[in-house]
Amino acid sequence: MYHRLNLKILLLICVMLPMTPISAQAPEAYIISMWTFDRAQRYQPNEQVTAEHNQPLNEGILQMRGGDIERSGTEGRPHTDFTCGQRFDDSAAIEWEDVRGEDEERTEDDAQLLLSVSTVDWEVSYLFFYYHSRGVSSFDVSYHLGDENWQLLADDVVIDNDSNWDNIGVDLREFEDLNNRSLVVFLIHDMTRDFGRDQFRMDNIALMGNRISKPNDCPPQVEMIDPLEEIGIVLNQTDIPTYTGDNGFEFQVSDDVDLVEELTILAITTDPNVVNKLALTTVDQANGLFRLDIDEPHGYPGVANIILRVSDSSGNTTEVSLQYGATNLPISPDNNFHQGTADASAGVALDADTMLVANDSDQLIRMYRRTQSGLPLAVFNVTNSLELFRRTNDEYPPVVIESATSVGNRQYWLGSHSNTERGNNQINSYRLFATEITRQGAEAQLTVVGYYGELFDRLHDWSENYGYNFERARERGERTTNPNGFKIEAFTIAPDGQTAYIGMRTPLVPTDNRTNALIIPIQNFEAWFNNGNVNGDPSIGEPIVFDLQGLGIRGMECNTNGCVIAAGAIDNEERFALYTWSGNPQDAPVLRNVDLEGLHPESVILSPDDDLSSGSTVQLVSDSDRIDWYRAGQRGDRLATNLQLFRSNVITLD
Repeated sequence: MYHRLNLKILLLICVMLPMTPISAQAPEAYIISMWTFDRAQRYQPNEQVTAEHNQPLNEGILQMRGGDIERSGTEGRPHTDFTCGQRFDDSAAIEWEDVRGEDEERTEDDAQLLLSVSTVDWEVSYLFFYYHSRGVSSFDVSYHLGDENWQLLADDVVIDNDSNWDNIGVDLREFEDLNNRSLVVFLIHDMTRDFGRDQFRMDNIALMGNRISKPNDCPPQVEMIDPLEEIGIVLNQTDIPTYTGDNGFEFQVSDDVDLVEELTILAITTDPNVVNKLALTTVDQANGLFRLDIDEPHGYPGVANIILRVSDSSGNTTEVSLQYGATNLPISPDNNFHQGTADASAGVALDADTMLVANDSDQLIRMYRRTQSGLPLAVFNVTNSLELFRRTNDEYPPVVIESATSVGNRQYWLGSHSNTERGNNQINSYRLFATEITRQGAEAQLTVVGYYGELFDRLHDWSENYGYNFERARERGERTTNPNGFKIEAFTIAPDGQTAYIGMRTPLVPTDNRTNALIIPIQNFEAWFNNGNVNGDPSIGEPIVFDLQGLGIRGMECNTNGCVIAAGAIDNEERFALYTWSGNPQDAPVLRNVDLEGLHPESVILSPDDDLSSGSTVQLVSDSDRIDWYRAGQRGDRLATNLQLFRSNVITLD
């Protein structure tokens, strides 16, 4: 029998008993093994994922099988343990993006989940998990005891299919042969699909039960006094960021049965080549206060997990972990690496010392030092101010912020207004919005002044006058990397202080020979935009077309001295060039002889008085999402947040 473990009146369904209405209660059971996916970043077919929370010392193993498995990791769900009150924060979930199965004969292509656990000294009570279903309406559960003799536990377990997260518990108390076994293997399988493309996510998967030979008790409690976050380190610049130093990471431990002095506390590094010296210091044992210190990296690039493990005399264990990345990047005054995101796509200067940077995958705007590597000074989330489309699972598709510019204390941010690279529509990318910032540094406050969501329609109306027909690219699902696609990647205020220039990655023009880059001028921008309360239609001038050797515009910024254009291949080829331009539509851009090797410039950072003559400098921000800075076998945007890096460079013009 199975029932939901939230506060709803639901049905108790049993393969052995008739259906009976009950009021779902939190079960009197303890976690045997639990998978919360807070350290895994990618899930591969048949990859073994160790249980992150175990009551016995034996390690439970999870394997995903079959289906079209999502390999990017997805947003999971927070969970508070019913019995002991432990909280597990949301981080990631496992997911089948396209469920296959429900044939009479099971195949390796079916979406299945395999759990291998030890139940020694345990009576098994529940198999529990959170789920989020689109198109999957039921599943089966089978098991064997290490002999491959599969037996059916539950047939056609019915679940909600409404695109919201929910939870379910499969009651196992009637199956006594699951108890006190060195190995029990569970299989969740035969997912029944309602229609062709089916998505199924799972998080906080737990096997629950009660002890046999000793009293039940809860795992030790560990509370971090100081936040334990991911740390990125540059080997040749040890203050990026500062190490834990004299204060370390303070934490407090307690247990419902054992005294503090009876607990075992360990600090473990999974890769001593990256960091090999950890220290635990007693601060106040009577109150369970301790400190974890992390020494400088050992000298090799890589990513290590640092695990803080607290165990009681019953073998209950609680772990808290962080990811620690070390890299030997070439930092210099002209070459910096900023933490917190990898796919930086838009930025503006606030002053000579600070800048704001956005990426194309969320609505977080971060403030950084322009000339120092390290963590952001502040992070602002503007999602709730833009009235974005929200999926039924509370997820927001991104605005895909690809360009930004500033006028005084006002910043303008522009979504790509594009399809995805696969040609799918991105409804939230149709946003132009303005922000203002007050205060400085960590005390800064960013406020959304207003937004506009119909710019694409105005641009399409304009495009028909020249035969471009922007709507065709959207309706046909054109990829943004095609010459006849549509994607905005640059936005700036012209040197005249009145006109806004929109720089297009695609399309290239003219339509019969797509080789030239396109700039769209809005001649009355600020008067028209009016803080998001638009005055009529924008006054869009004649198209500005430049021969940039087949490149599109990937970033652009102007001041009163002129403009800088970062041009790049419209596909994913690593080919870039830097141009300066007077800002006058009658003048052609000038190619500058600069070294862009290793850079992927997507934003130009200029101060109001930057001179664009030979010998002057400009700052470029590079999208670094595909770069494995830590030599860890993972591209940059798939690391933990604080390990993600993007690059900014000061370039001297020839």
